[in-house]
Amino acid sequence: IPDVVFASSERGRTTRDRQLVNERLVGINVMSYEILSRSGWHVQMSENEYVTGISQLIEGAEAAGCKVCLFTTGDSADMLQIESICRVMEGRTNAHFSFPDSPQMLLETVSRFSSVFSMRMHAGIVASAMGKAVAAIEWGGKVRACWEAFGDSQRVVDASVLCSNAPWMAIQEHLESPVSGTLLGDADNSLQLHSRKCAEVLLKAMEAIPPKYPLAE
Repeated sequence: IPDVVFASSERGRTTRDRQLVNERLVGINVMSYEILSRSGWHVQMSENEYVTGISQLIEGAEAAGCKVCLFTTGDSADMLQIESICRVMEGRTNAHFSFPDSPQMLLETVSRFSSVFSMRMHAGIVASAMGKAVAAIEWGGKVRACWEAFGDSQRVVDASVLCSNAPWMAIQEHLESPVSGTLLGDADNSLQLHSRKCAEVLLKAMEAIPPKYPLAE
């Protein structure tokens, strides 16, 4: 889980990370708008509109009787984005938040959720491996390709959902579709298969390139 491995500890921050275990606890994994905007994101949306979309998602979940926890997979920019959302929503939400700074803490955080709305692929993969209902936002082509590799593409939600008036309602069909039973072992096997294919393609490409400095006979 790259983000967590390289995460910086932010010990001095106030964190409403309570030990919540609830069948209606929804984890909303937030990604930094700045990072999204550099990632070939196809949705035309300002940062204010992005924050509004996340805010409406939170409000929709709470109106449906769910408790919400905003969380990161360790990236400090994502953490700052959550803090900005919390400032905008001050007094309008009871959402909690969690900023894991180790893989173990991320696993413990995700284990509390009944369902997860993920923007980072790693958050969605971990949640699916734990048998959680997942709706994965598609902000780049690799997201759908990843879930198709698991045979679970119904989890993928187009990023434009955050532009709708009721994003929580829009993701329900993705959260309610049957869990595929994707296990970490399945993910690992799929990753190894795709890695081998990539290696084969790279080797063939390298063989086709004439050496810059031919070996002397």
